[in-house]
Amino acid sequence: MTSRTQNTRRTAFATTIDNILWDQTNRDGTRSATLVGARQPGIIFTYAFFIPSGVRDEPHSHIAGAHLVVASGEL
Repeated sequence: MTSRTQNTRRTAFATTIDNILWDQTNRDGTRSATLVGARQPGIIFTYAFFIPSGVRDEPHSHIAGAHLVVASGEL
C-alpha cells in the first residue's frame, strides 16, 4: 500500500439523529457535532448540523473541506 493510498482510505460511519452526541447547542436551537475528522485547517471533516424550522443559517465558510448530508427537510 502506498502512502497516497493510506491517506485516502475511507472508514464507514453510520448513526441516527437520536444517537448523535451534539458538541454545541446554540440559543437559536441549532446544534452541531463533528462526526468524522477534525475541524482543523486542511482536514476534511463530516458534521451534523440541526437547524430548527424557521431558523436561517447565514452564509459562512469553513477552515477546511466539509461533508454534510441533509437527513431530513430541505436546504
